[in-house]
Amino acid sequence: MRQTTTTPPLTADEAAALARGIARAFPPWRIWQSDAGCWYATNPCRIPRCDCPRTLDSDTPSGLCKQLVAVEEAGRKARSS
Repeated sequence: MRQTTTTPPLTADEAAALARGIARAFPPWRIWQSDAGCWYATNPCRIPRCDCPRTLDSDTPSGLCKQLVAVEEAGRKARSS
């Protein structure tokens, strides 16, 4: 039988430090955790003269990072074609 483990919620300081670390890995994304515990990343649209925001969300920091990697890879592929 598989055991499930849960990790205790992060303190505000821990969440802020983790958000800063993710932001350093994915500039110019702005990263934060909501009061409800959801993780968000937002980045201005890179289309010239388009100021629409791009926002990603996930229940976990690792899920958010996976989305960020996918978006960055898609952006690199689009720019190279």
